[in-house]
Amino acid sequence: MSIQNQSVMGLDRKEIDDKILNELHEGRNVPSNLADEFGVSRQYIQQRLKLLEAANYVENIGRGVYEIINDPRDERAVDDTRADVSRICHSVRAALTALEDESPNIETCRSELEDALEECDARTSR
Repeated sequence: MSIQNQSVMGLDRKEIDDKILNELHEGRNVPSNLADEFGVSRQYIQQRLKLLEAANYVENIGRGVYEIINDPRDERAVDDTRADVSRICHSVRAALTALEDESPNIETCRSELEDALEECDARTSR
């Protein structure tokens, strides 16, 4: 999922920032290598790295070598997982409420619970 112009800690993250983070996730790198990889100027990469550094996402560990220290995309993954878990819990609660109300269609409730559990299993196996 690419984020364009998402404001995080005052930084308008762009697609290039996610590309930089992807490369740094693979290991330390320098602006000239990143510039060559993306077909942009070294100065532009340095500008983006300075902004990412100011947001505490990357660090210049010396001699222009950068590494990732706090990946903002991890925060999105946690938020997405929370939303998924919340949705699954809602489905389970609705099915349980229907069972408590002695719904005449118990098989439907059972099916909904099984679907929710399959989805939960799929999410936790990632």
